[in-house]
Amino acid sequence: MRKKGSVLIKNDNQLNHAELAQIAYWKPITVGEVLYNYWD
Repeated sequence: MRKKGSVLIKNDNQLNHAELAQIAYWKPITVGEVLYNYWD
């Protein structure tokens, strides 16, 4: 049972937890920014 106001997102990718954390931290705008890791 989900809590009221929670959101469930289906994750259809092969990224690990660390990679997802980096994306959440840097908030890239485009897919290209994700693919080429502009923050590296």
